Amino acid sequence: MSFVFHKDPKSNLEQFKMSQASVSVNDVWGSIWVGIVSEIWNIRNSVIFNSGVADVSEVFASVQVKVWS
Repeated sequence: MSFVFHKDPKSNLEQFKMSQASVSVNDVWGSIWVGIVSEIWNIRNSVIFNSGVADVSEVFASVQVKVWS
């Protein structure tokens, strides 16, 4: 499996679409992607602007809550 790291978010999201999957499956993968990226961004902002600490288990739990909601 090879990976390509894109410079813009839209191209990165397109990378996660599966060509032979249904629209609903791709929507689920898109939701997961948005949940992960947005939570990493929120934690990054917290660390930079609020002297926060990045806790991997907290990020993982937050992603799960965001995606399941």
